[in-house]
Amino acid sequence: MALTRLLRTPPLRMVMGFYAVLAVGLWPVPVFNLLHVESAAVVALGAYFAAGLSSLRLFERGATFRQVLAAQEAALLVPWALLTATLPWVPNCGYAEGLLFFGLFPVVSVVLAVGVAYGLPPG
Repeated sequence: MALTRLLRTPPLRMVMGFYAVLAVGLWPVPVFNLLHVESAAVVALGAYFAAGLSSLRLFERGATFRQVLAAQEAALLVPWALLTATLPWVPNCGYAEGLLFFGLFPVVSVVLAVGVAYGLPPG
């Protein structure tokens, strides 16, 4: 299954919608409204459960581990883009650090979630 096709499946559309609601929900909250350690931790927590549960559905559809992992990581572009969009109105001196925290927390959480989902017995 191609990555673009996989991204259009209902489980991944729900994940991307969840990420969008989560990121936009963080906008009005000071400290969480910019791409840094706090928002990365919140996104990582949500991503672990969203990616894990949706990965179960994708594995049931016959997708491979590599395909699911690539699609789940691509879905993380949604919260990254929405938290980056706050730069014009939220001063952020540590955007580069925020990118590093985003790579450390949500990206690794998604890898773990997909791995756990892959290891669970089908059914």
